[in-house]
Amino acid sequence: ERHPRGLLYVAGSSFNVEAATFEIAITCKLGLASLTDEVDNLIPLVPVQLDAAQREFSNISAAFASVGQYLYQDNQGNLVSGVFFDGDGDGAFATGEWTSVLGTTAVSAAPLIGAEPIPDQINLSYQVPAGFIATDQINREDTTTNESYYFLQYPASTFQRVNEDATAENPNGTIDNAGASFADTGSGGSLNTSDALAAGCGNEPEEPEDNGAGACSQGYTLQRQAVYLPAIRRDVTVTTYGGPGAQVSRVLSKTYGPAVEANNQYFADYYTYCRSRWGSSCNPNADCPFYGMEEILLGYTDQLNYFGLGGELVQTITDSYATTLSAANPLDWRACIVNGIPQFFDDSLSLTDMYRVTRSTQKFAQQGNENIEYNTVYTSSTSRGVGIKANVNIDALSGIKT
Repeated sequence: ERHPRGLLYVAGSSFNVEAATFEIAITCKLGLASLTDEVDNLIPLVPVQLDAAQREFSNISAAFASVGQYLYQDNQGNLVSGVFFDGDGDGAFATGEWTSVLGTTAVSAAPLIGAEPIPDQINLSYQVPAGFIATDQINREDTTTNESYYFLQYPASTFQRVNEDATAENPNGTIDNAGASFADTGSGGSLNTSDALAAGCGNEPEEPEDNGAGACSQGYTLQRQAVYLPAIRRDVTVTTYGGPGAQVSRVLSKTYGPAVEANNQYFADYYTYCRSRWGSSCNPNADCPFYGMEEILLGYTDQLNYFGLGGELVQTITDSYATTLSAANPLDWRACIVNGIPQFFDDSLSLTDMYRVTRSTQKFAQQGNENIEYNTVYTSSTSRGVGIKANVNIDALSGIKT
């Protein structure tokens, strides 16, 4: 016989051993749609147009409630919609057309649990870019710049000449020719005149200008001294609103700062080699400049967002770049080693060449009732410490894929 409720579907079953009962859970077309989230037959009945990404059972239910309508299945298996308060609107309210069992007019009505109606008014707290007027300003760019002023300790050791004739009033003696080096060979001459000079095994920096200027006097010793230098770091972020509805389509973040932050060891060796090659007891620092304090582009991150037909985010690709100098290791700049001591120095490493360190790809998709996210990460081979002069491609796309 036909069930009094009409065309129904089996949603589940269970058997109770103790009570010897077999229970069957049945549901209508709407209940089946809520279980499977297959709502293609409901879309034509929705009173509010929904985007492709919003076509889910919960949104469909909320759409009916938001306009004061309902949807149900009759006992013939047909889906029927109607209006809760027919006649309401424009400040007028229809007379109640039903009464409760006790003969009292109904005083309230509410949607089912899980079918909350879309509210008539929403108060939002939000921020918009300065001067942003409308959401249809496609390709608008918004730039944010953060600057940090600080002092950094130079990575190389420096020294100062101190008078040995210290007194109780002046226990540290008189400082002369404040500077730096690590050894005093006596009077004049180069601090490093090893056999490596004849080895001819590589590059070396040029002798600093005005090297050796100033008087030299006996009775001085050298003391190690830390040097702190002023530096500026700038972070610049450019956000482009080029997606549907002026959604964010690109975020480009660049970091500028002193070159020494790209590779401390490189500039420590650079300065130390210059000082040891050209320094003397009279001028222990050889007037070597503090290499690497100029501002360069340290790295940048480029994020691109891609959207689907419904304006939903479907893919995000993020590339991170850094200077090739940051990936260099000591074997890349120490030209050769004589008797276990690094000799000569290759100062030709670029401060501007960039390479892709990582690429991260996120893809968002829907398979049946499941939301799927695919994550792929490419990492440069420099993460394994191979340096930049090895015979390998250090671009992340030629590196390690996860």
